[in-house]
This record gives sequence, structure tokens and C-alpha cells, in this order.
Amino acid sequence: MTARFLTSESDGWQAVDGEDAGAFNSFCTQVLTSRYLAVLAGLGTSRCINPDSASPAPTMADLWRAVKATNESRFLEVLEKVAWPQDAREDIELLLSRCQMQQELRPDTQLYQFIEAGEEAIAGSCNFIEKGTELATHEVFLRKVARRSTKLPRTQIFTTNYDLAFETAAARLGFAVIDGFTFSNPALFDPVVFDRDHARREPTGAMEPIDWVPNVVQLHKLHGSIDWVAEDGKIRRGNPSKRPAIVYPRSSKFEVSYQQPFLELMGRFQAMLRRSGTGLIVAGSGFEDRHLAEPFMAAIRGNVGINVVVVARSLEKKTDGVAGDLKKLIQRGDRRIALVAGSFDEFDDEKPDLVARMDGETHATRLASLIDG
Repeated sequence: MTARFLTSESDGWQAVDGEDAGAFNSFCTQVLTSRYLAVLAGLGTSRCINPDSASPAPTMADLWRAVKATNESRFLEVLEKVAWPQDAREDIELLLSRCQMQQELRPDTQLYQFIEAGEEAIAGSCNFIEKGTELATHEVFLRKVARRSTKLPRTQIFTTNYDLAFETAAARLGFAVIDGFTFSNPALFDPVVFDRDHARREPTGAMEPIDWVPNVVQLHKLHGSIDWVAEDGKIRRGNPSKRPAIVYPRSSKFEVSYQQPFLELMGRFQAMLRRSGTGLIVAGSGFEDRHLAEPFMAAIRGNVGINVVVVARSLEKKTDGVAGDLKKLIQRGDRRIALVAGSFDEFDDEKPDLVARMDGETHATRLASLIDG
């Protein structure tokens, strides 16, 4: 299936590789060459991993089954305890929300154990990146968005995913990732790190003019990561944990996302949306999270200097929510917005590549393949 796009310049929805492909490429080029380039990546970017077989990235339905499998008899007892409607859909976020609310009002050992086991199951389900996991789509995407002129600000990737797909793909390419963690051992989260960069210094110590290192990207994990551990009031990065420091799927995640370190990351996301001259790619996100949808729409309403490409399979069919509002703006002539009805990997294949591959990157990829082999 070919991805389709919609802009104010196109005559309705058009194939990205069709007669109007030039308009699509032109808009993407405008976004990619923006002074500030940012990416908001949701679950859909991980669902493309292993496209020829079942994706390892779990959906909400997968997480329901994973939590249920921890102890099926206890699972059924908990459903009864929280008065779960028999005809309700399998919504793990709503179930954990009910459990948490009841636990706060009427503490119960069984509920506590269920919540704890359920969160461990969720973290375990998201720990699927292994040495041999194919990440070709992520690698291609990073090559296209992170290899910008070093005279421009670094590309900023914001993701709600807990998995390690982007950092693993960057490591395989030899790209440097600024993720808010110090270079100490253990690596500790310190937002000041986002304001630092990578530059070369001559052996003599001379550093004029500044020689910025290419292929550097900033990574902001808005909901935390499976390799984040809360310890002594700090967040350290280490091996994937059973109970990582993440924003678990429940109704309180809006409030949790405004606690540290998530508050710092959300603040940087909102600041990026307010900058004039920003190009934003939203991929694999349905804007189901209110704390992301609201600042995004505020930027659409108030920032005339932002250009946005939104990529998701369901966009052509959706008529309500954020997608519906964006369609209405496009129909009224808003030239800042392009919608792409397709998957992350389909968009990746069609998105223009603006920079020739660098020799150093080629060499790093060659060495990585040799080591993996």
C-alpha cells in the first residue's frame, strides 16, 4: 500500500510517489531544512520493526495480555474487585487507573501486588531491542534527519516510547546522542547536558574556529526509558530494569509527566514548539495523550513560523480530534501543514535525503556490521 499525502496545494489526497510527488518532496525539503528540526515519535515508529513478521513493539492490547499472563486467576479477581464492566474493551491504561484509584482510597495488598507485577510486565514487554534486532528504518530515518549542517542547531527527537530503538540505531551508525545524561559512571540525568555539544579540539589546544562534530542528535524520552532507574532522588541510566523510571499507562500520566525529570523534558518540547523557524515531523503518534496534543495544537494556533508533517496510517479516515482540526486548517489554505496517511517506514522511503553519506559514517557502519557478524 502506497502512502498518501494531503496539503493545501494538493488536489485532495495524493500518492506520495504519484504525479504530485514533487509537491510532497518540496514540502518535506522545507521541513528538513528548517533552522530548527524536531521529531515527535510515537508507538508507530517502533511498530515498523520486523515488518515481515509480528512486530515486537507492544500495543495496548498486547500489554493487556502481558499483564493478564502474570497471574490469570489474580487478574480475574482484580477485575471483579474494581467492578470492571464485562462488555468493556481491553484497556490496560483504564484498568491500571482504576486499580490505582482504589488503592489510594482503600489500600489492598492484592491490588498493590497486581499493580507492581503489571508494571513489571509492561516494562518487560518494551525491552525487545536485542543485538540482532533489525533497525533499518530507524537508521535510514536518522541519516536523513540528523546529518544536517553543523552550522544549524542539532535535530531534536522527542519520543514517548520506552524502548531503545533510536539510541541503538544511532550507535550502529556511529552517531552521537545527547540524551540528558552525564558522562560520569553512573550516568546521571542532568538537564544541563542538553545545553552542551560535541566539538573537536586540536592536540595543540587551539580551537578557533570551533570544529563541531557532525552526526549528533538530541534525544528526549518524554515518558522515560526502560534503562532509567530512580535511585536516591536521582535518575541514572544503566541496564534495563524491572521497574524503570517511566510514565506508566494510566490516567495519572498527565500529572506524572509534570514531575521531574519529565517536567524538564516536556518544557523543552513546549519551547521547541514555540520557536519560529521550526520544522516538525510527527510520526506514529495518534495524539491520544492530552499533555502532548494540547501544546501541539497551541503551536499550530499561535506559531505562524512552524511547518509540520504528521505521519500516521489512520489520518485519511479520521475526522475528529487533532487530525480533524488539521484537515480543516488545510482545507482553509493553511500551507504550514502536510498529512501523510502511511506507516513510518513508508514515509521514510519517500522522504528526500538531503546530504550525501559521509565517509566516517560509512566506515562506522562497516565496522558495526563486522562486529555484529
